[in-house]
Amino acid sequence: MPKQGSVAILGAGVSGAVCASLLSERCDVTVFEKARGPGGRLSSRRIPSGSSCPLGAVAAGVSAKPLLHKLSYQAISTAPRASYIWSNPNSLSVGCHTISLPFPPQTICQELLCGINCYYETPIVSVFLDNHGWVLHSQTQSFGPYDWLISSLPAPQAVNLMPDQCSFLSLLQQPRFSSCVSLVITHKKDGSTPVIPSDMLSSVIDSIVSYPSHPNDPHLHWTIHATPDWSASYFDLTEQQIIENLLVSCGQRPILDNMESLWTHLHRWRYAHCQRSIEAPCLVDTSLQIAAIGDWCGPHHGISAAIASAQALHEYS
Repeated sequence: MPKQGSVAILGAGVSGAVCASLLSERCDVTVFEKARGPGGRLSSRRIPSGSSCPLGAVAAGVSAKPLLHKLSYQAISTAPRASYIWSNPNSLSVGCHTISLPFPPQTICQELLCGINCYYETPIVSVFLDNHGWVLHSQTQSFGPYDWLISSLPAPQAVNLMPDQCSFLSLLQQPRFSSCVSLVITHKKDGSTPVIPSDMLSSVIDSIVSYPSHPNDPHLHWTIHATPDWSASYFDLTEQQIIENLLVSCGQRPILDNMESLWTHLHRWRYAHCQRSIEAPCLVDTSLQIAAIGDWCGPHHGISAAIASAQALHEYS
């Protein structure tokens, strides 16, 4: 990796944010993200009550501890944590050796990217290498040139941007992902919590998460993450159809019949969990000065894999 010069990073999720933070110590780094803010699969959404609801992961493997300690400033060290009401023993997002993340989770990426030039709501649709470096194109403008280009996107998205002459293009085509449907539900604090019939938990639900609200907020907030198989079966239906089918599938017909008193938000993660990764911790083409990182690299899983991949690229020589 370069000791100096300009670097463009695609994606402001965990791997992109960690990579940007590490390289910013010696390079001029610019990050491009299609969403409204950083976080990727750590993202949360602000809801009408003023609280934040997690759309993705709220836990990480214990190997993420060094990074969290590095970011152990006041806002993170005193932040509340979300908690699991229930998690599937076969869950791809929760394991027995996990730690809760600060809340909201994207705080981690926000801190890592502090002081770094970031373009949000800027999806890059094409990249081109000319005599001066890498030029990036969104739908409305061009950026660059940059000496190095690093993708931290899910492998299927990165494949579509890589040039044909990229030496690791075939490896980018190997990872396999499963999808996830996540449903946020907010309701009055009437003492009720979701009660899912036990025979429906494993087949429909991956995890159920409750999370903090403001002291004066009269609502409870929780998120249902559907299993990969269920998510794949219903992924392409309309939002209302998915909500109705998910609530019925997990025995929550009463909630469905009382929807006018609730606030709901549905999010579809097309590349939620890496089912098959590659052995290499990162991919690098030094001749083109292009690289790819992500949680689909190396032997780790989830957030820990994303962190390890970014660190491996930083150490690459």
